[in-house]
Amino acid sequence: ANTLNGSYGTPRLLEAIRAFESTVAAEDVETEEFSHQLDKLNEAALVIRNMVILEENAAFISRFPLLREFLIIAINLPDQPRLAEYRHYALEIAEQVTRYYEPVANDALYFSLLSQLDHNDRGFLLPTMRAIIRFSMETPMLHRLTDVPVKTIERVVSFLLLEIDDDLTSSSLDFLYQYTALPENVDFILKASPALLPSLTSRLANLLLHSARPFEERIMVRAALKHAQIGRAHV
Repeated sequence: ANTLNGSYGTPRLLEAIRAFESTVAAEDVETEEFSHQLDKLNEAALVIRNMVILEENAAFISRFPLLREFLIIAINLPDQPRLAEYRHYALEIAEQVTRYYEPVANDALYFSLLSQLDHNDRGFLLPTMRAIIRFSMETPMLHRLTDVPVKTIERVVSFLLLEIDDDLTSSSLDFLYQYTALPENVDFILKASPALLPSLTSRLANLLLHSARPFEERIMVRAALKHAQIGRAHV
């Protein structure tokens, strides 16, 4: 159960993860050995995160099935403060590499990312939404946002009320744009939460002027008038 297939991918990995019982206590007290191992893990995750910032590196490392499984395992670690840094690096790695992943049936990584949208930490929400939005951007196959719970959609819509957070607002708009692009998703929302779309529509109308800045456009017409006067003089 604790063996990974690094060459071809491990089947039913998400189910195997959920079947394991956490051996990491929730208390803040930890042994020196555990602390040392966690520091090394954080350093390794940071190195990979910095590496995939370059598109060439992200495209190369995304070909290894073991990376995808690392992301699934890291994202599904217990939600404990001591593991937050490690999980955050994993989400930032996913943000850079999901664009190279073709959609698969019952994608464990996709559903793992969706579960993170219930998190209260902005540092988790932003890379999660970006990773979901960028799925398969660089592949021939089109990825569509499906199987999103109603509570998740309602939560993303609530983020649009945070006018002071442009990044979260922009990511939420991109997420909802992709989700509502499918007619079956719109039908699902109308049936599951009838009041959501009318309120979303009014909020989107208000956001038309979001971050709008007035500017003055100057048009130089003197040169044109001068040429016109010269032309009339020659005639």
